[in-house]
Amino acid sequence: MNNKIAIDIYNELQSFIGAPNDKIIWEQIDKSLSNILDIEIKNNQLKEYKILCNETTNDKRFVKNEIHVGVMFLEKENASWLFQHLIITDKTVVNTKIEEIKKEVKDEFRENRK
Repeated sequence: MNNKIAIDIYNELQSFIGAPNDKIIWEQIDKSLSNILDIEIKNNQLKEYKILCNETTNDKRFVKNEIHVGVMFLEKENASWLFQHLIITDKTVVNTKIEEIKKEVKDEFRENRK
């Protein structure tokens, strides 16, 4: 696993600490992370990625001042899909997990990209 990519994602989200949990911020997070991950594609570190930060990841079940962000990415080096889940609160960014994605999720992601 490329720890640099996970750390870059974590560090980028620091600027959103204390931000409101709304559509405008979700779009800003998506754009900000896309910029970083596009560079990793150009540098031949990633094949593709998907950012999950919308009404699905941030529905009414979650605390109002928490923004949930999921990032799936396919590394070029070992062809493993990884999922990173982070929570942005009013005080910090919590990196809750990084794990290899199960085949079913990977297939669903690929199907949704068509």
